[in-house]
Amino acid sequence: AMKHVQLRYIIACGFFLMGASMLWSAQLVPSLDFRHLVMFRMSQTATLAFLFVPISTITYATLPRELNADGSALFSMSRNVLGSLSISGATALVTELRQAHQNQMVHWMTPYHQPFNEYLAQSRAVALARGYAQSAINNVAMGRLYKEFQRQVAILAYNEVFMILGIGAMLVVPFCFLMAPLKG
Repeated sequence: AMKHVQLRYIIACGFFLMGASMLWSAQLVPSLDFRHLVMFRMSQTATLAFLFVPISTITYATLPRELNADGSALFSMSRNVLGSLSISGATALVTELRQAHQNQMVHWMTPYHQPFNEYLAQSRAVALARGYAQSAINNVAMGRLYKEFQRQVAILAYNEVFMILGIGAMLVVPFCFLMAPLKG
């Protein structure tokens, strides 16, 4: 396909599909099954074929032959550094958003909020049915509540990061058309 279609169109298609897969992946819910997680991951990685090879091709297309070794080293180093920075940035963003969502949601974790009391009562009943000592039931119920709270905060953070990455990938698409109209 690269011999018949301009590389910038393939790269633009790759960023568009990457954005679409990230936006699709921003639909995490606590009850999501493993099949959907695999589908999200497959859609994210399938788009890389539209990015890595065409970007490598367009990088080397304008280099004189005697600079290919230097260009290859610089391209590999840039790809590795940017990949590491992206992973670090995404991890930091997830952590930051978890804290922000926790701060926004914590005001619901009070005895003055009826669903909070109902969840604790249900958790106490489950702990009692499982044979926990009467003295430990409150701690077990609060631990279960905190674990669920942390899970929901994490899901919100990951959804938001997927949304940001999806929008970012979509914003790159118009810039692809500023590249030279080369074919592979």
